[in-house]
Amino acid sequence: RAKRYMDYREMLEKEKGIDAVLIATPDHLHAPIALAAMRAGKHVYVQKPLAYSVHETRVLARVARETKVVTQMGNQGHSMEGTRRVRELVQSGVLG
Repeated sequence: RAKRYMDYREMLEKEKGIDAVLIATPDHLHAPIALAAMRAGKHVYVQKPLAYSVHETRVLARVARETKVVTQMGNQGHSMEGTRRVRELVQSGVLG
């Protein structure tokens, strides 16, 4: 029963109650949608590639800091508990 939208801007405007968005659209739309979502105060998980230029990534980082939303870029295979556990082991010094 989820509402369907053809335009992310319409969804962000109408769906005030959502807390976060997952962006898995064609690559060229990742940065613009992430930017719009952050500016709307939504937390963002965006599939790789995050952006196509250093400028786009810097803008996204600045807006994430300004809006204080949680952001993550990843791919489906690296968002699981096992990957987080390996990171913890490396950071703790157990593995190097």
